[in-house]
Amino acid sequence: MVDPANINFAVLFDGSDAQNTLTARTASWLYTSAGWFSDSAFDDIDRHGDAPVADDDNDWYFFDELPRITWREGAGWRRQMARAFDDLAGDLAEGRAPLPRCTAEEFALYLIIRRCSDLLADDDDYFVQSVADLSRSSADANWDHLSKVFLYDHNFLRLYEVQPDRVKDPNVALDDLAGTGEILRPRNWYRTFGDVAPRTIGRPYRR
Repeated sequence: MVDPANINFAVLFDGSDAQNTLTARTASWLYTSAGWFSDSAFDDIDRHGDAPVADDDNDWYFFDELPRITWREGAGWRRQMARAFDDLAGDLAEGRAPLPRCTAEEFALYLIIRRCSDLLADDDDYFVQSVADLSRSSADANWDHLSKVFLYDHNFLRLYEVQPDRVKDPNVALDDLAGTGEILRPRNWYRTFGDVAPRTIGRPYRR
């Protein structure tokens, strides 16, 4: 990822779009959080490889935040999840809105927005100071609005409702969530939605 200090968010997100959905400060915060999640995910893979997440294991940086239905996925699946954060960060670095193109990116953006909101609510000094050189806007940090604009729906969050005793078999677990569709099965998390352009095939992993 590009160092956020080398990205001119003030030019990329200057408020010229009609809705001013993304301000420079908001874009910078989203980018920084995307990088944090990606690094945490890759660190988990380095430490744990294919090992499943367990309830009594506190040695995870990221993957224990995902629904239990994903806890038995292997390192290959996890690397794609880490790259989902990098893909959204790449959109921001090029001045594009971070519009999710698959279920993995929906989860990624949801977690990014939630982390930004939590850090600002806690008045985290590093997070606040990271945008000190960018002009303030009344539209900064409008996280609820961003969630409504960039997340098509929130059906993916229903995966958190799957009962713990059902997650050993994802196919059985998804039976608990009638109407959510095949796209929410972990094996389909990286399948591009039908109404958006796919990411470049064969793009590298950052780590």
